[in-house]
Amino acid sequence: MFNLTNISTFLIGMSYSFLIINKIYFGIVLSLGILIFLTQNFRKLKEFSGISLKKIMYIILPCFFILVLFTLNSIMPWRSFEVLLYLLLIFLFSFFFYVSLSNKKLDKISYFLSLSIFINSVVIF
Repeated sequence: MFNLTNISTFLIGMSYSFLIINKIYFGIVLSLGILIFLTQNFRKLKEFSGISLKKIMYIILPCFFILVLFTLNSIMPWRSFEVLLYLLLIFLFSFFFYVSLSNKKLDKISYFLSLSIFINSVVIF
């Protein structure tokens, strides 16, 4: 059976190798791996969302309003809104990735990452 979760763990683990080639390739491979990973684990995310979404919103909303006030007070507000959007998207995807991660998948990602670091070290030296 063709399993996309194996491909996503491979892409996430080996994304470090693409950092040597280009930063854009690194970002594309890492984000593609995370998006495939999240779509494969959508049921787990759906179960978690009903549990404590209200508790999380009590923390996130005041922080969001404070950050919006800081961006409005900035010299270049439009640029600050873009940076704020990137920051929030990174937090959101990281949180979803953390929730859907299991020990078995973490072991696979760690294996591919250590293999990637070893191969890059051999190529560089």
